[in-house]
Amino acid sequence: MSTSEETLDLNGNFASRIKVLFVGSCIMSSLIWYSMRCRAKLLSKLLGKVYPFSLTKSQTFSLFIVFTSPITLTIGEMAKPETINRIRNMDFVYGLKLDYYWKIIFSLIQLYIAYLLHPSWTNIVTFLFCLLCQRVSVMLSHLTARVRNYSPEEFTATQQKDILKQQSRLADVVQLMQKVFSVPSFLISVASFSSCIIIIALMMNNLFQDIHYAVLIQWIFMITHSFGGLLACLWMAGRLPMEAEILHTEFRKKMRQRLLSVGKSDGIRFENELVENSNFVLSGCGIVYFQRSSIAALAGTILTYAILLISKG
Repeated sequence: MSTSEETLDLNGNFASRIKVLFVGSCIMSSLIWYSMRCRAKLLSKLLGKVYPFSLTKSQTFSLFIVFTSPITLTIGEMAKPETINRIRNMDFVYGLKLDYYWKIIFSLIQLYIAYLLHPSWTNIVTFLFCLLCQRVSVMLSHLTARVRNYSPEEFTATQQKDILKQQSRLADVVQLMQKVFSVPSFLISVASFSSCIIIIALMMNNLFQDIHYAVLIQWIFMITHSFGGLLACLWMAGRLPMEAEILHTEFRKKMRQRLLSVGKSDGIRFENELVENSNFVLSGCGIVYFQRSSIAALAGTILTYAILLISKG
């Protein structure tokens, strides 16, 4: 086999691996939709427990970007010269012979549905997951501020029991979130992880080649949606155990102050009553744990797998 033939074979294998990973991401997105549909009642119950909540301007803008991403990515795909050439060379579409304009319409619909499935639908569920995590984190933060604002004399048994009751209620909300998003969050992680590998591998493989502007824009959008979604999950869900730990510390500190000031702790034992912060750690099927300490490891893993994908292409 000549050198040119070997290069073509390597490029063909690399392209095949990329296609398999992208199809896998779309399949994962379909499973996300199905898993969320199966948990519709639990989700409704969960939303009722954290209502009301409102979107900030940045959140509204992010949601707008998510909803418009299929259009942007479809336009970017159609602007690529190789896509136009592929459409022109298509003889039949599912056994039907179509003229050029109908082939363009068919391709637009096909691409739009694919990008609507992934990354758009994946990121819609990611957005909801992160929004709920933020809401619970804010509620924990408010509870911590309430403990902090009590004087040792005011922090009586009645106030302590109320804080414990509110914290326990939030722990129940987090456990309900785990039931709703355990499978979807795992599938989101797998789909976004695969997409990140695809885009980084493509960028590295074409690093010293002339890249069409439409391809570059498409890559930027895809890596932003995929890695941004993963980062948002780790960052927002990772805030929950941090806020729980802060509440843990403030409650304990206030109990100690009251003991020193009043000379009694009202018989309530923090270690026995306050729900541990570990109950606030969310995970995807017990496999992927959403903690901020995992962000650096995630970035390194994505880069490693991208290099392996290229080297084995």
